[in-house]
Amino acid sequence: MFNLFKKYNIKPKDNIPQKVYGTPDSMKNEKYDVNVEENRPQIVYGIPDSLKEKWKNEENYNVEPDDNIPREVYGIPSPNKYDINPGNNVPQKVYGTPDAMRNINDDKELFIGFNGGYFGPSYFYYINRVGENYEFRYGNSDTGAIIDNDKNDPLLKINVQDKEYYDRFIEELLTITKDWKEEYINPNVLDGNQWSIDIVDTNKTIKHISGSNDYPENFKEAFNLIDKYFNK
Repeated sequence: MFNLFKKYNIKPKDNIPQKVYGTPDSMKNEKYDVNVEENRPQIVYGIPDSLKEKWKNEENYNVEPDDNIPREVYGIPSPNKYDINPGNNVPQKVYGTPDAMRNINDDKELFIGFNGGYFGPSYFYYINRVGENYEFRYGNSDTGAIIDNDKNDPLLKINVQDKEYYDRFIEELLTITKDWKEEYINPNVLDGNQWSIDIVDTNKTIKHISGSNDYPENFKEAFNLIDKYFNK
């Protein structure tokens, strides 16, 4: 009988089954040179730092000031008013329409005056701000018919003035009427003569005065001033 131990040159003490966990050193691939203590499955969440660094240095994200344009803009910005240097290049939201770009046809009623009666001549006075101009609109009716503030009405005469002219008129009229009451009514007279003055600034009424067959002491002075500025 041949000597089995001698043929395979196996010493009895080595001939013991073994359990090996992980990858034996002799079987490791040099490409994955992993030490035994590191040879464990790993779960990585998020983006590895090495990839983040790569993205950070990518040329695709090298944004020049000229490209830095994203903005949310409401209304029409003025190209000069919003000339933003790179230092202040912060995304902005702009609401409304800048003053410089407002519609020049904006039409705002600033003054209404009336003096007349049911059976006699009636005089109508309107001032509208149209863009940068002030239109003094005047009309009269011999029959007492109402003339509305419609610039296309052939019964209205329009005198176009600037802001200085308008401001001067309002200042003089407010001086004359500063002590007037809001209402002058004679309850003993029906129909007859009615009159009113309304001064408006933006959406706020500065002064409202009206009367029916009763008048303040310097009533004629006020309406003479109105006639003068309206070129009646």
